[in-house]
Amino acid sequence: MVPGDNQELARILDDGRAATRNALTAVIQAAINRGEYNPDIDPMALANLYVAIYTGLRLCKLLGPRNVDPDSVLAALRILVRGDLL
Repeated sequence: MVPGDNQELARILDDGRAATRNALTAVIQAAINRGEYNPDIDPMALANLYVAIYTGLRLCKLLGPRNVDPDSVLAALRILVRGDLL
């Protein structure tokens, strides 16, 4: 439970996160419909994964700005997505 006036801020932040997740979910669903993404993927699950990666990257950059190179992280993600890790 969020005390006092922070409830309104929590609602605003929740609404913003939901809007982002829903927009990503719609983009992913459209890619599935066009045959660009595997139809076995759950669009909302993938959207949540993208949001989690983005949020984690932002947090790591905030906590240790010299230790995080966003371009390197994205390059590693590309390798994972393409299935080229192993």
